Amino acid sequence: MSPRQIAITLVALIFIVAAALLIISRDDDDSADEATTTTSSTAAPTTAPADSPSDTGGDDGSDDAAEPTETTVAAVTTTSVPLSVPVNVPVVCTIDSAGAQVVAGVADDAVPQLGSNSSISTVGLGVVSFGLTVPNAAEASGSAMIACEPVGECYYVSPAASPGGISFLVHASTIERVDIVNGPITTRSGIGIGTSAEHLVNTFGDKLERQVIDADTVNLIFVPSDASDADFRVVFTVENGVVTTFRSGRMPMILQDDPCA
Repeated sequence: MSPRQIAITLVALIFIVAAALLIISRDDDDSADEATTTTSSTAAPTTAPADSPSDTGGDDGSDDAAEPTETTVAAVTTTSVPLSVPVNVPVVCTIDSAGAQVVAGVADDAVPQLGSNSSISTVGLGVVSFGLTVPNAAEASGSAMIACEPVGECYYVSPAASPGGISFLVHASTIERVDIVNGPITTRSGIGIGTSAEHLVNTFGDKLERQVIDADTVNLIFVPSDASDADFRVVFTVENGVVTTFRSGRMPMILQDDPCA
C-alpha cells in the first residue's frame, strides 16, 4: 500500500471514531436529561409550601371537625323537699266541734254571703278579703267566725254559715289566708277539689310553679302576673293527678310550712 493510501485510510478511521464518540456522547446527555426530569417531577410533591392546600397541618378545618362540640342543655330544676307550702291542712271548725268558740258573732238577722257559688281569688274568698279583721270578716260574710284552738297571735277560724270545708288563717288580728279542704268552693276559673292536674295546667299554664312533695304529691303554685297582686299566691295540692286541697293567701303566710309555729 502506498503512503497516500495509508494516509487516506487513517483519516477515514479517525472520522469514524469521532462520529461514534459524538453519538455516544449525545445518548448519554439525553439519558441524563430524562433522569433529571423524572427525578424533579417525582420529588416536587414532597416540597410543597406550608400554605398549600395539600399541607395536612393547614387550616382546612379537618382538625376542627374531628373535635367534639360542647352542647348546653337547659335543665329544669325541681324542688324535692317541701320548702314552703305545707301538705297538712288545717282542721275545719264547726259549732259542734270539741272546744269550739265563737270569736266574732253576727246579728241574728244577718244574711250569709258565703255559699257554694262563692269563689276563691288571689285576694280572698268571696266578700272576705285578706287583711280584714275577724269581726269585719264576720260582718262581711254574714257568718259567725268559730275557732277550735286558743286564740292568740296566730290561729284558724271557720265561718259557721258556709258550705263547709273553709278555714281562715288569722295572723296579727287580720285574715291572711284561706284553705279549702273539701266542699264545692272553686276558683273563678272553676278549679276546685277533684280537678285534674292536666286541666289545672291547661288553665294557668306558665303561671304555675311546681314543687314536688313526694312521689305522688306536688304543689302547683299560681303566681299572679299583675304587679298589684305580687304579694298573693294560690296553691293547689295535687295527689295522684287530682287537686285534693287548695288555698289562697298573702305572702309570707301562704308560703310557710307552719304559719303559727
